[in-house]
Parts: sequence; C-alpha cells; structure tokens
Amino acid sequence: MISTMEKKCLDLQHKMWDIFNNYGGYDYNDEMLCQLDGVEQDLWESQTEEDYCYAYDNVFQTYNWFLAVKACMKAKEKIESTTLIYC
Repeated sequence: MISTMEKKCLDLQHKMWDIFNNYGGYDYNDEMLCQLDGVEQDLWESQTEEDYCYAYDNVFQTYNWFLAVKACMKAKEKIESTTLIYC
C-alpha cells in the first residue's frame, strides 16, 4: 500500500517530468535530468513513511526549481515571439 508521503512525492515527480517533457531540451536540459535522477534515487532509497517525509523536503525544493525553470522558459518563448520594433 502506498503511503501519503510517498504519493505526494510521486505526484511531484510526475509534475517535474511533465515540465521536463514540455520545457526540457534547451538551456536547462542536463540540469533537469540530473535533478530527476536525484529524485528517482531518493525515492528508490525510501522505504518507510519517515524516509518519504525526509525525501519530500528534497523533492519539494526540486519541484520549486522546476517551476522556476518553467517560468524562465515561458519568458524566453515570449521574448523570442515578440517582434522588436526599434532595431
């Protein structure tokens, strides 16, 4: 049976993969893959509810980093799609 904290961690992991699939492949690709690998390793090593509570802090911080990368990539897309007038 899956624990509450394990489910929270897995939900965040899936959200990070979604961000990677939509915004990876560019400036932060290698860093994103490294972070995803770290999350995978942390969750693989977790066996108890206490382990998942500890892992959740790391996973949550990593998810916030992914949200920041997503915001950067969306801003970059907007900049690139905007026509410059005075050049």
